[in-house]
Amino acid sequence: MKQGEERYKQRAAEEQSRVLVDNPLAYEYDALYDEETERRETVLAQKKVNRQNLKSRYLNDLEVAAEKRTREQSAAWENMESKERIREV
Repeated sequence: MKQGEERYKQRAAEEQSRVLVDNPLAYEYDALYDEETERRETVLAQKKVNRQNLKSRYLNDLEVAAEKRTREQSAAWENMESKERIREV
């Protein structure tokens, strides 16, 4: 059994050396993965900062519409109150 294990280890070592000759980065997956993950995180963080600095396209229109509604509602309340005062007299 030990001979089989030794042959397996020897073949694995030979295979690994052949692969490394063809492609030196073949077994550096973890390092490459960590670099890619770090790059993605920095890109996402930068996009998040950029999004925080943006103002909505429609926010100004919504603010104008809210002010208009407020003015219309206050005018309607004033009109209603004036009518009630006239009825009381």
